[in-house]
Amino acid sequence: MQILTVLAENRIDLVADVCTVLGEAHVNIESASFEAVDGHVIMRIGVKDEQIARAREVLLQMGFNVTPPEGIVIELPNKPNQLASVAKLFAENGISIKSTSQLVVTPGFATVLFVVDNQEKAQELIAKHFAPGKQEKILLAHIAEGFGIWFCSCGNEVQVGKKCWKCQTR
Repeated sequence: MQILTVLAENRIDLVADVCTVLGEAHVNIESASFEAVDGHVIMRIGVKDEQIARAREVLLQMGFNVTPPEGIVIELPNKPNQLASVAKLFAENGISIKSTSQLVVTPGFATVLFVVDNQEKAQELIAKHFAPGKQEKILLAHIAEGFGIWFCSCGNEVQVGKKCWKCQTR
């Protein structure tokens, strides 16, 4: 999943228009947040990687101010201290978190978007510190510019949505 940020003037039918236009373009919205600020709306819309270009194109054609995909999307076990471990890692390495949004929550996992001031460095840290052999069992689901993998507790690198071939963990 990748996230587009859209800035638009607030109007009563804005959310309906955006959702309708994307739906008519066969773009499925995986996650969304809308926040009104001083007469404008900041929309964060998550779509599948293969649909990001189409979503951006359609929104630009409608005259919206659309930023490139942003942020790091990480799937974490849904248990205490997982979010704290990522935030602490960023802070210890001088990375400022601009915003965070919980995109999807299941009993087992929470998918979280981090918008940071140094995305490249944050991606490197996530890949390095949450790789096999670390104490924390944090599964890397996807980094916005695209790894699409997670590291199983047995150390195997696995594609998102697939079971580990070594130990059958999902």
